[in-house]
Amino acid sequence: MAELDGLDMVWAPREDAFADGLAAARAWAEVHGHFLPPATAVWNGYPVGKWAKNTRDAARLADRITARREAGEPV
Repeated sequence: MAELDGLDMVWAPREDAFADGLAAARAWAEVHGHFLPPATAVWNGYPVGKWAKNTRDAARLADRITARREAGEPV
């Protein structure tokens, strides 16, 4: 593990990707005063608009899954 850490191994790629998106989102919001970028928006080379859309979609799906579980329905 130490050797892989020395190579900057990414142990949790989804967490790292989310952190990158969140940093871009914060920078976008700081400059624009809101976080409602168009889907085509790119911030410092990061597709912040696509990231926002995908993150919102994932949150909606998680909410639907939670509601189905709470209702005793199959997921």
